[in-house]
Amino acid sequence: MATLTPEQIAAIRAEAPENARGKFLDITESATEEDAQKHTEQAKAYISTLREYLLIEHAEFKALDQGADQALRDWAKAHRKS
Repeated sequence: MATLTPEQIAAIRAEAPENARGKFLDITESATEEDAQKHTEQAKAYISTLREYLLIEHAEFKALDQGADQALRDWAKAHRKS
């Protein structure tokens, strides 16, 4: 595994929350429930990887993880058949 420089780590940390939120758009723009669930899993995997490598703090991890769950709930609510 390649070692990141302090500058690379700082750049990843700075961009991580926005990149994670961008993944939430994938959830909300999904055409099917299966796609929405797949995108949620991908977003959560991305967020978990950031936390595992200590690129985000626990509080930010928790907020982003909850954001992914909320995006999936919002998708389900918007696509629920009346």
